[in-house]
Amino acid sequence: MEVVKLFSNCIPVRGYRRSIICDLQLGRYKFIPNDLFDIIQTYGYLDITFLREKYGQSNEAVINSYIDFLISDSWGFYCDLDALDNFPPIANDYVSPSRVENAILDFSEQTIPKINIANYDRAIRELSMLGCVAVMLRFFAYDLTNEVIFKILNLFRASRIKEIVLVVKHSDKVDVDTIPDLFKEHLRVAQIIIHGAPHDKLLSFDQKGLSLIQAREPINDATHCGFVSKRYFNIEIQSFFEAQHFNSCLNRKICIDHDGEMKNCPSFSTSFGNIMTHNFASIIENDKFRAAWEITKDMIDICKVCEFRYICLDCRAFTTDSENLHAKPLHCQYDPLTATWA
Repeated sequence: MEVVKLFSNCIPVRGYRRSIICDLQLGRYKFIPNDLFDIIQTYGYLDITFLREKYGQSNEAVINSYIDFLISDSWGFYCDLDALDNFPPIANDYVSPSRVENAILDFSEQTIPKINIANYDRAIRELSMLGCVAVMLRFFAYDLTNEVIFKILNLFRASRIKEIVLVVKHSDKVDVDTIPDLFKEHLRVAQIIIHGAPHDKLLSFDQKGLSLIQAREPINDATHCGFVSKRYFNIEIQSFFEAQHFNSCLNRKICIDHDGEMKNCPSFSTSFGNIMTHNFASIIENDKFRAAWEITKDMIDICKVCEFRYICLDCRAFTTDSENLHAKPLHCQYDPLTATWA
């Protein structure tokens, strides 16, 4: 007997009013009715004959439309019922070799004079030893010079960190024309965002995805974060399963604010030490620090009934209720109860 089964990389997620199928291989998603989700979840496949008998001739057109949609758009395939065991589901485990995966380092004009550059040299070497893959360097109301940028980037030369994103304030002291040279000189730099620029502009430099983003909107401090939008959806196998087990923003993240305070997020008030007196290895073993890693979308109010919960970033710094550890992100404009964006 022939049935229709979803490809193992196509995983349905139920929402309050509607569901989605996430294609973790092609990085896409599609809305489906909750009725179709329930059928897939209950049986693991669509038995066409059984469905027609169960739901009657009056629903045959709907059943046929489900089948046509899944097959024609490559979400599923025809399969003999006896062969289903040959197509096991993808294990939804999340495993990382890194004790720290990403970090944010914030700078103000007082940061470098106050905190000796040697402390950052030590911190970057320690991040590298902990397996950190990506670092974001953020300069807010700070008129940088090319000299300072290169001085900080030079600290990464001997590290194993793979990707650096620079967020810098627009200034006459930063020569945009030298950006291509910066990418060539520092191969870890993947993206540069210049905020407070005179215009919005995106420049791509080669096939590796290197980009320079100029944005008119100023980013004056660490509060400029936590925005939830379809533009930021990440449909990828590692992040999808990470979101099922850990917090999609804070897991294995460590941050240093512009005063050198070590935090889960620069916008948090709680500090677990200072870069001048503490090391990362001891901070990440602190149970209170790690507690933020464990807050999944399935635990968060409203988010837990949202169909997008495994593909969007969370924010614990700014929520609708500062007294509730599991409150909805403040800057999320989507309501899964009505399936509408504000």
